[in-house]
Amino acid sequence: MKNRFFQAALVSGAAMLLSAATAFPLFGAVRPGTIDVLYHSKVENGPYLAPGQYKVQLAKNTRSPEVLFYQDGKVVAEAPANLVDRSKKTDQTKVYYNTADGQHFITQIDLRGSTENIMFNSAKPGMAGNSGS
Repeated sequence: MKNRFFQAALVSGAAMLLSAATAFPLFGAVRPGTIDVLYHSKVENGPYLAPGQYKVQLAKNTRSPEVLFYQDGKVVAEAPANLVDRSKKTDQTKVYYNTADGQHFITQIDLRGSTENIMFNSAKPGMAGNSGS
């Protein structure tokens, strides 16, 4: 009797965990990382970021992936993104910029250890690179 109760509780707990995992946005295969934004920049198709260090986390939900930018543990900006698969892991974190009319635009972020590039708007991989942290 106790064994059946334990099995039922275990199955019920596993089902609740599975349903919770599918109900909320999932954090993707791109690991969180830290970037240095060197210039007052606009994320293509997103917000402005002041120079400084940001923790970056990719949230993959059913509609489209979003990048969350954190400072001091708080989300300070969000931007829609596209993911581009790479054949191997990135060995160094890099932030790519384009500059137009004196304005800096972040077009791509590669996070060390990831097999996906984070692309903003329709930028092509590897454009006008400047290293992050």
